[in-house]
Amino acid sequence: MLMIPEMVSTYYVRDSIGKLFKQYFNYGLYKPLVLWKIGAVVSFRHLVPALFVLYLVTLPLSVLNWWWLIPLIVYFLVDLIYSLSIKATFQTKIISFVVFPVIHIAYGLGFIFGISKLI
Repeated sequence: MLMIPEMVSTYYVRDSIGKLFKQYFNYGLYKPLVLWKIGAVVSFRHLVPALFVLYLVTLPLSVLNWWWLIPLIVYFLVDLIYSLSIKATFQTKIISFVVFPVIHIAYGLGFIFGISKLI
């Protein structure tokens, strides 16, 4: 990494949940294509959001087995714990509680669509 003291960088935060969703969907969409192009192996951390999305698709099975909801309950408890542990205003904590699932679901959906482009 090259460090240039005079360099200035600006990060522009997405101003809506929809724009954030699109950003992470695109990250997920192009990740499999980049990995394929550079010949890298897909790591488990790339697959987790896609597996989460596939799990969400199977949630109607929870009508047959209540225990099918356990991973979702654990996910939301972890989301709540991490959101509340952020050193920020209460409003930011609530926003984080919503943003984390949006990021995971958007990336996971994008990754699934990205893999389908390779097949």
